[in-house]
Amino acid sequence: MVQFQVPLPGLAKDFQGLTSEEKSFIEYFSLIDPNCIAPIANAYAGTGPKSYGASLILARMIKVKERILTDRQLYNR
Repeated sequence: MVQFQVPLPGLAKDFQGLTSEEKSFIEYFSLIDPNCIAPIANAYAGTGPKSYGASLILARMIKVKERILTDRQLYNR
């Protein structure tokens, strides 16, 4: 099992102390390899903002999965 120290308010604790929902959330994103996102983002370079890389794509995935409506709400979570 993978152990994470997640720097998000309310989640910065030992993996074993997380709720099943929090564990599921972390396990879901631990399966995503950011290195696989980079070639796809590079293929579309020039069609969007320069900073549209793996981390921004993952942030968008979190917004959809957690039903977060705005970037401000994402930042505050």
